[in-house]
Amino acid sequence: GSLQGIAITSGTGSISAAAGSDIIDHFEVEPTEFNVSGELQSQGQNVLLELTSDVNGVRTYEGYIELDGVRITVFDISIDSP
Repeated sequence: GSLQGIAITSGTGSISAAAGSDIIDHFEVEPTEFNVSGELQSQGQNVLLELTSDVNGVRTYEGYIELDGVRITVFDISIDSP
């Protein structure tokens, strides 16, 4: 947000899928398809996404910006196995 450091924002959620003929192995976010419209910004910069860890079925992504050549983390997302 525009008031950096004022308050920590966090959230949790879930993804649900109906059982059918397909078996869901895992959920993931495709970084190249994240924020392609540029609507999500921090400090006037488009937020980018990178897969930073994939350990024991938990994928962790980092949303970040680059400001004056410095990488700044905006948020982290962890997605567990279904």
